[in-house]
Amino acid sequence: MVRNRAETQRLTRARIVGAARAEFAERGYRAAKIDAIAARAGLTRGAVYSNFPSKRALFLTVLGEPPAAYRPPAGPGEDDAAAAQPGEPAIRRALGGFAGAWIARTAAGVSGAARALERAEEPDLRVPLVQLIRLSSLTLALAVESLLPAPEAASPVRRWVRAADVVLATLHGTARLPELVEPFDAVTTCEHLATLPLNDWWSAPSPAITVRPDARDWSPPPAVDLISGEPAGLTGGTVVILGLHRLGAAEDAVRALAAGETLTVVLVTGEPGEYLPLVRLMLGEFAECLRAGFTRPIRSRLRLICDESGELAAAAGVTAVSDATESAILVDRGRVVARADGHGAPFAVAVSAARDSAAGLIGPAGS
Repeated sequence: MVRNRAETQRLTRARIVGAARAEFAERGYRAAKIDAIAARAGLTRGAVYSNFPSKRALFLTVLGEPPAAYRPPAGPGEDDAAAAQPGEPAIRRALGGFAGAWIARTAAGVSGAARALERAEEPDLRVPLVQLIRLSSLTLALAVESLLPAPEAASPVRRWVRAADVVLATLHGTARLPELVEPFDAVTTCEHLATLPLNDWWSAPSPAITVRPDARDWSPPPAVDLISGEPAGLTGGTVVILGLHRLGAAEDAVRALAAGETLTVVLVTGEPGEYLPLVRLMLGEFAECLRAGFTRPIRSRLRLICDESGELAAAAGVTAVSDATESAILVDRGRVVARADGHGAPFAVAVSAARDSAAGLIGPAGS
């Protein structure tokens, strides 16, 4: 087969990056040698340097590209469709891509989240930072769970949150102590978490809170989902309004929803000028890495929205917000039909939404 120059260059570059990935994974960044990478690729040292100006540039490229981007073309008998099947191989690829993108940002010195974590010991920042990492962990776990075979209905529900916690702890720790941990060891560790069995289950809580009927028009302002980066459709479904000290309430709500339903999480604080830029920074960078790892489109079960102006919360009937805010509403056909406020409100409204949807009392989310 005759290849044009551009195709030849692309394949050469893919060979170099694939060889570099193997060399960095085996020997670490510091001990890896350009000559060894060239030998692995079956090329000359000059060929490597004609494509990459330095070992550091090659390292950042390897970290920043999803593994599928530099695997050689499928050989005879290999089926690309098999790689798309749900299960452990897909999870390994996704976690490797996510971790690689994360480490690349840190190694390049462009991670604002890493710099923000340096302030984690400040008393007023510690709780919001931990809660944001918890929310990120839940989002990562739900993305991983979307790659698993469809589970049978069961209670308690098997989940992936503890493994996601370990992934983020590994990556944050590597960013804080780069002299201690080889970046590629961190990526490999995250990949191997796909095979680590953790006894991780979710059981429904029993909050003593009442869901009250409501009747008001639902006219929210335009909003952008921090995970997808796209306009958030807010025409129906369960919407929870959470202060930055209450973000853990999101998991109970999303687990209680019917399969396939999406939870909208509106993040609020009593100090929007101080804290919401941090929210956008941390969740925005997290979402970029998530999209790098999960290269096939995933339908996230969470929409995450920053409400700087308080207009979205006000549209939900929450007129005063703080870091302790915990409220939820159910929207159906352009109207708020139910609400709850206080500890346990998101879960209570999500249970109500799942029950009413199963009974045909409300339309599908988004209607």
